[in-house]
Amino acid sequence: MKAGACEYGGVESIARCAGGDGRKPCSDVLFDRTKENQIRQDLLLAKEQMARLPKGSPRYDALQMECHGMENYLNVIERS
Repeated sequence: MKAGACEYGGVESIARCAGGDGRKPCSDVLFDRTKENQIRQDLLLAKEQMARLPKGSPRYDALQMECHGMENYLNVIERS
């Protein structure tokens, strides 16, 4: 999501990039419209995984942040 290296990863997690952690999205974030279908599929998969996990578990919380980030991404590209 960023052109160049990122201290938060960005490859394995978009939570910080897209504001999934409850903060504002990264000022360097780049939303690629061509990824919309993949993001929608990933969002569904993450929600399916969350349904099988205990609420409040570390994995559940991580997936919840990922979902929030993906939803932020979708909101941005749908508005622009």
